[in-house]
Amino acid sequence: MKDKGYDATGTLRANCLNQCLWEGVDSMKKMKRGTMDHPLNADENIILLCWNDNSVVTLGFTKHGISPLKNVQRFSQSEKRHIQVPCPDAVIRYKKHMGGTDRMDQNIVNYRVHIRIKKWWWPLFVFCLNTSTHNVWCSTESQLQPSGEASTTLVF
Repeated sequence: MKDKGYDATGTLRANCLNQCLWEGVDSMKKMKRGTMDHPLNADENIILLCWNDNSVVTLGFTKHGISPLKNVQRFSQSEKRHIQVPCPDAVIRYKKHMGGTDRMDQNIVNYRVHIRIKKWWWPLFVFCLNTSTHNVWCSTESQLQPSGEASTTLVF
């Protein structure tokens, strides 16, 4: 993709990265929040980032960098208060522009149809219903955004 002029940023599954340079997800979980490791594939200019937040986040990206580090506010269970955690720029930009499949998965999990029927076709039907509801909400949101009106799923 880089040869054709496209840049990419996305999450990666840790079990698919067995040949990377970092220590591993299990050792990252034991470290404090905000810890990160980022090997660079110099041949293809791909940066892999392993960042410890509530859980370990693994990203691969070609466009955005690690710096500048920005502080994000998280609640610490051990200290019972909000703390500042350093967050790489790539994670902040990924979350800001998260869309498409990630947004759809998030909305389907939050607003799922909870009717259980033992027919084989029911999960397929419910997935289509959930997906079409999400798509209608996205198109409604995109039409209301330019006018400055606030849109929530509750209003929808």
